[in-house]
Amino acid sequence: MASVVCTGVVTADLVFRLPVPVDAPVKYRATEQATAWLTDRLGTLQAELEAAEGAVEAFASENRITRSEDLEILNLRVDDARDRLAELETRTAQLAAQLDALDTAR
Repeated sequence: MASVVCTGVVTADLVFRLPVPVDAPVKYRATEQATAWLTDRLGTLQAELEAAEGAVEAFASENRITRSEDLEILNLRVDDARDRLAELETRTAQLAAQLDALDTAR
């Protein structure tokens, strides 16, 4: 019975392609080992990704860098404020004209 050790370099897929006859239990163990290695590697990569994202977020916070989504929201708020200011200026001009008209009528 052949013994196959599966690592990150040799995967279960490779074991199935071996030209020598490999019995089902060996293929099963190789698949289990490859799955375990891939699961472990995925966990490691996930942890590295989360650490990198945290570092980016900390850097952005320390350097007052804003995300593009936040900038879009801020731009919408600025546009709304400008629109309201224009409306208020128009309304102020209208009220000033009415006040002048009332002062003139006295």
